[in-house]
Amino acid sequence: MRFRLTLRRLSTPCNIPINYQSYISANIYRLLELADAQYAAFLHDKGYEGEGKRFKYFTFGQLKIPRGKWQMRESRMLINAPVVHLETSFLVDKTVEKFVAGVFQDQHLYINDAFAHNDFLIEQIEMLPTVAFGEMMRFSCQSPLIITRKNKHNKHCTYLAPGDALYHEIFIENLRSKHQTYLSQQLPHNGSNTQIPPQLEVLNNGKMSSKLITLKPWLKQGIKVKGCLFDFELTAPPEMLKVGFYGGFGSNCAQGFGMVEVI
Repeated sequence: MRFRLTLRRLSTPCNIPINYQSYISANIYRLLELADAQYAAFLHDKGYEGEGKRFKYFTFGQLKIPRGKWQMRESRMLINAPVVHLETSFLVDKTVEKFVAGVFQDQHLYINDAFAHNDFLIEQIEMLPTVAFGEMMRFSCQSPLIITRKNKHNKHCTYLAPGDALYHEIFIENLRSKHQTYLSQQLPHNGSNTQIPPQLEVLNNGKMSSKLITLKPWLKQGIKVKGCLFDFELTAPPEMLKVGFYGGFGSNCAQGFGMVEVI
């Protein structure tokens, strides 16, 4: 389930940090808490667990601001557009789609830090068309996709790019884990065809770029993460593709990473 949120700018001037992802994520948790505090706490603190990993099964894209209606000033974005758009994606059962849509109805999204308070009214909620998944799909990243490799000798991880060794393997393993954890929550289990071996092919069309983003920038040092924007072709069982499309590919999806569109 995907929504396009129309956000009307109420603040003048509107001056948001370039690293705004964690603020939007915090707003989503806040709005979920207003509707269902127990569910919001579950997602934020625990999530869906499987194979030693935790997944939140939602993500969102980058703010869509009309061309020429914003300016960069050091580490800030000055937005002049009266409205901007944000697409959100949730991997949820159809029985709770109306609940999730209602979470955003007539609410506000705040991006506040030490430099500015910015208020956006969620003016319109548009449910986007569902996708018919086949066994092979092509996707384009709408937000950076993060793939990491754990280091054996310390707690830090290495951020990989599509050309790095093990990138494809870790990408597929992450998707498999998400899919298996998702299936374990479904009663009865869906009869997904897992016999199709997942295969990732990065499309070399010159559009690949990397992004370094700071999460939780209100902390003294923040958390630096690195993701890539690129197009790719993925062969896998349709149900597995659905999990990645709606829940996000890669890591840190609930912080606004790994959202894609079909191309």
